[in-house]
Amino acid sequence: MKDLDEAIRDADGSLVEAWRRFQPDLVFEKEFIINEYNQAEKTIHVDYDNLIIMSVKLKNGYIAVEYCICKNPKEFDLEKGIEMCKEKIINHLSSIYHFRKIENPEKINKFSMKAK
Repeated sequence: MKDLDEAIRDADGSLVEAWRRFQPDLVFEKEFIINEYNQAEKTIHVDYDNLIIMSVKLKNGYIAVEYCICKNPKEFDLEKGIEMCKEKIINHLSSIYHFRKIENPEKINKFSMKAK
């Protein structure tokens, strides 16, 4: 309970630090995904004055594509649409990247191969 009380007190100052104490792996995973997104090549295509298509090519060559559409072209907001696409892509990447804790790293068999 002591840690929980400290986390509640930390919420006024630094909520992330309080969250790190309880879920360090999830915070690391989210930071990794955001870092991958920031380093990726991004293309944004706007069509029909109400459709945004965003494609993101990661360093490893993986391409993620998401879209956002506004029903009323008069209410179309490019910045908001790009943020929605970014959020969708980050959620998509977080569903792909799953980090696992290695239980016994000393038991991992190591091998090497040479190509001919």
